Amino acid sequence: MQQDSSLSAFSAFLAENITKFQELKSEGTASSGRRARKLALCKGFWALSTEERQRLSKFAGDPSNKEGISTALGPIEDEKDENDTNLGVGIVLRTDYSDDAAWTKFCDALRKAEQESLGEEDVDMAENNADENDDSDSDSGSDSEDEEEQSLFILKADPALNLAGISNLIALRLFNDVDIVSAPKKPIDAPQSKMKISHPLMDKDGLVEAYTGNLLWIYDAKSNTDNSVRVVNQRCDTYGTATGDSWRARAPFLPGLQVNLFGGGMKITFTGLDGWDQDERKRNLEEGKLA
Repeated sequence: MQQDSSLSAFSAFLAENITKFQELKSEGTASSGRRARKLALCKGFWALSTEERQRLSKFAGDPSNKEGISTALGPIEDEKDENDTNLGVGIVLRTDYSDDAAWTKFCDALRKAEQESLGEEDVDMAENNADENDDSDSDSGSDSEDEEEQSLFILKADPALNLAGISNLIALRLFNDVDIVSAPKKPIDAPQSKMKISHPLMDKDGLVEAYTGNLLWIYDAKSNTDNSVRVVNQRCDTYGTATGDSWRARAPFLPGLQVNLFGGGMKITFTGLDGWDQDERKRNLEEGKLA
């Protein structure tokens, strides 16, 4: 999903703490990848005083500081992460392994829909024939890159990835990059009953966590029965929504949604038939609350 090009308060914070970011890498732990280190600094950002976060927001919003911040962030943006994938590709995460037949049926429906969407006779999925034994997570060779370029989706289905039952928020933190941006403002005509919630995923002192990167489509236990997946929202664009909110879409509709959501031609407002999943939001808010 396309994001605006303005710099965030978190960008300014990262630029000021580039040394700390590099020190975390030198520790060489399992959580020393680019995304994990950004998340570690994200916690440090939220630990700042409200006044300090406001200072960073003002600093990032000053056009005269844009070049300096962007230059400082260069090494971070250029660094590869183990879960990096071609940006225009949607990532389908299999998080339930109880019904292989249902998974295969879903993959067949998705492949057919993609063929129809692209108007091609033969579209190779990033994981051919939904073979869970093929490690589709390796981007080490040109063949893997070619497969991704030929498909709108890459499938992450290997049980060894430990994705079973993960929440939308955990998926975003594994496969997207965290940012902290301005939260949507409450509309003047919003009902008084719509109370403001202070939370990093909704609005905390005018700021909110957001995630950038590939769109995520989560295949879970419910997918086995209705052939649908969770469509994960990377940021809350509308007051009252939350980063990580999700709704469900069936396989035949995924190619069109992937193209339009990533291209910016469509936004999910979570009203009417697009209502967000309350249970998933509750889980996200619990996992995303500050200690």
